[in-house]
Amino acid sequence: MTRKHRVTALGLVVSSVVTYAVISGATASTTVPSGRPALATIPAIPASVSAHFAILRRPQIGSDRATTVAPGDEFAPHGGNTALAREPQGVQVGAPTADPMLVVPGQGSICLVHRFDMSGTCQSVADAEAGNAVTWAPCLPGLKPGQVRITGLVPDGVSLVTLTLSDASSQTASVQDNSYEFVTPGSFALPVRVTFSANGTLATLPTSVSESDLPPTCQGQ
Repeated sequence: MTRKHRVTALGLVVSSVVTYAVISGATASTTVPSGRPALATIPAIPASVSAHFAILRRPQIGSDRATTVAPGDEFAPHGGNTALAREPQGVQVGAPTADPMLVVPGQGSICLVHRFDMSGTCQSVADAEAGNAVTWAPCLPGLKPGQVRITGLVPDGVSLVTLTLSDASSQTASVQDNSYEFVTPGSFALPVRVTFSANGTLATLPTSVSESDLPPTCQGQ
């Protein structure tokens, strides 16, 4: 599981201050801080990337295009193009945060990122299909201290996702636009795992967050 961190090389995240990034043109020779050579930015979403994610096959709408981030190289290792991004629709019911997610396609990869600072996770298409594109974040606008927002991406055919918490309780979320979201009740009940059924197979993803992972205070709260 990925904390709310800056996007780096495929499947890797590092802690960072707020970082803004967008790729709008080809980046054939750029080298990113991780040392991973950049891939040319995709001009269109490859069929191999969108094959199992309907959100990337639907037409863009107004909120998808409202990507207000400054140029940078965060997506260079993936060939990611935020101009092709989609904002999951209908997944924030019961989670009143002011930080929508974006699904950003790349070359053989998919990134799930926070619109505000473009932090999140990038996974290979195979790993995204397995449900590994998951992020968690405390201290978001609209969350109380101790609460954590869990967001994730799942392939076509998944309709429900279950989050098990450390107090043995669970929550179930409907999938919209291949995406889901949870908000935990507080530090007394933290995320343990996410489960869902895809093509008759039960997928279980450890999502353990300990109380020590949470900041003692959240700025502005």
